[in-house]
Amino acid sequence: MVKNKNKTRYWKFPELLGLKRNSLRISAISKKWEPAKVYGPLAYGPKSSAANASLLTDSHANLLCCFREFIRIYPRGIGDLLLYIKTKYHNPLLYITENGVDEFDDPKLPLKKALIDNHRIDYHYRHLYYLQRAIKDGVNVKGYFAWSLLDNFEWTSGYTVRFGINFVDYKNGLKRYPKLSAHWFKKLLIRN
Repeated sequence: MVKNKNKTRYWKFPELLGLKRNSLRISAISKKWEPAKVYGPLAYGPKSSAANASLLTDSHANLLCCFREFIRIYPRGIGDLLLYIKTKYHNPLLYITENGVDEFDDPKLPLKKALIDNHRIDYHYRHLYYLQRAIKDGVNVKGYFAWSLLDNFEWTSGYTVRFGINFVDYKNGLKRYPKLSAHWFKKLLIRN
């Protein structure tokens, strides 16, 4: 993320999948997405065929969700993007290599409560729902990787956020404990 003197935030993304160089910015003042004059792929994919459906207009979008303010949850977007890639790039083989949601690391929270991450289960459930719909519509997705298997060091946040489906106890020899989401994924994989 880059900030300038006009309080505008720009997100730069690596150029992936041959997408057109473009980017978005969200104004700290207007809170609206606008085209940015920096490089990066079209991160939000195509406009939906539904009237006015977008990250900012769809009632299913969760704009205030995460500890890190730049993360926005819009599960339908993964399906829209996959269908766009299928059409635009002749249905290439795809692996979703990183998809997840963070939470604030509260070091005072008892371990038993720290293992309850219903928001993460909901996040993956909703994204996998739209992923499954895209696959039924012929998108060639062969893998989905939850970010992340373990809580880890995040370059911009250090150890202040947790993404893992397994809790890492940083104060106790890095001992690991499965969170509810790890148990949920296990059941999901057994069923399917």
